[in-house]
Amino acid sequence: MPGIGTDKADNNVLLGFPLAGGYGLDTAGFALLGLMNGGPVRGFQVSGIFNTAGDVGGLQLAGLFNTSGADIKGFQVSGLFNIAGMDVQGAEIASMEMFGFQAAGLANIAGADVSGSQAAGLFNIAGGSVAGLQAGSIFNTAREDVLGLQAAGLFNIAGGSMTGLQAAGIFDIAAGDVAGLQAAGIFGYAGGGFRGARVSGIASYTGGSFQGMSLSGIFNYAGGDFQGLQAGLANIAAADMSGLQIGLYNQGSGGLQIGLVNVSDNESAIPLGLVNIVKNGIFSPLLWYDSMNFVNAGLKSGSKHIYALFGAGTQQVSLGGSEAVFGADRDRDDSILATRFGLGLEIPLGPAFLDFDVLAGSIWNDNLSEEKRALSDAKDKSDASSTQLFQARLSLGFKAFDHLAAFVGLSYDYLLRLSSTSPNPAKQRGLPFGWSDSKNIHKMGLFGGIQF
Repeated sequence: MPGIGTDKADNNVLLGFPLAGGYGLDTAGFALLGLMNGGPVRGFQVSGIFNTAGDVGGLQLAGLFNTSGADIKGFQVSGLFNIAGMDVQGAEIASMEMFGFQAAGLANIAGADVSGSQAAGLFNIAGGSVAGLQAGSIFNTAREDVLGLQAAGLFNIAGGSMTGLQAAGIFDIAAGDVAGLQAAGIFGYAGGGFRGARVSGIASYTGGSFQGMSLSGIFNYAGGDFQGLQAGLANIAAADMSGLQIGLYNQGSGGLQIGLVNVSDNESAIPLGLVNIVKNGIFSPLLWYDSMNFVNAGLKSGSKHIYALFGAGTQQVSLGGSEAVFGADRDRDDSILATRFGLGLEIPLGPAFLDFDVLAGSIWNDNLSEEKRALSDAKDKSDASSTQLFQARLSLGFKAFDHLAAFVGLSYDYLLRLSSTSPNPAKQRGLPFGWSDSKNIHKMGLFGGIQF
């Protein structure tokens, strides 16, 4: 059925026809059902169902969908989807550009570059680069670089570099460099370098150098030089590192590492953990005895001069009468244990070495009788058998062989008894100071042992 209007008219008004067509719209066109235009649109197309055109410089507004076979410079708004850069027959997506705004209930597709915004209920696709915004409830993809924002419920993909923000419920991927922010519920990825901040629920990966902050629930990896912060259960910086790693396992080259296990191939690293493995650093198992009658085993590990020390000791059998080990409340069946952890400084002196460290820990009776526990004045049940221990120690050691040394030292011990039934070392060997009382004990102690 013919439409009302003429080719190349200033205004085309098409009312009440199932399908209407014209060659070119210079200003405006209207249709209740559909409007097809093989040429350019300079103005606007408004239809209850769909609009199709070549170049669009203006507005396409349809109840279902809009298509443009060439460039879009303006707006496409529809209930279902918008396509820019596809021929009118729908055979293929051409290399055309979209300048402006696409908004659809389901999807937006641009065959080439997008300069502006794509907002859809499901997904957005750009066949080239994006300079602006992509926002979809499922995903956003750009074949080339993205400058701006990608926000999706599931995932975002930038085929080139990403400058700006990617935020998704599952993962963010940029094949090239990233400068900005990536935030993902599961996984963040940059194939090149990264400069900015990344937050991911499970893992993050950077193929090149990293400058900034990477926070992940489980794993962080940087393939190049690293400057900044990595925080996760496991953190790896494959090249030079100047920054901070916080996690159960940290691996890098330099910087500060705080974790259970720290590994570094740079002796300038500062690792703070239970086990520290550093190139040319300290890694020495220890055995020592102290004036509170504890036999202790531990590990001293760290860099060339700074180390962490963890130790545990026991004294289970009383030496003589009931008062021989921990005062009048010490029974033969009591099991007295101690743990300590701290940091220290080692100064090499040729074959000898001087160590200064500060330790904190606790002494507790692992077998306190229920009868004594019931008589305790402790507010908390666990306090009935616990005494807090703080020590500042100075020791001198001598290396007889590369992996065997002996050491002796002095310690300043402060012990805080948490209850009347807490272990009481007041009568043990060592010099108690006059400012001690029944719960706050200050004394000078002795210790000595060997390290391997």
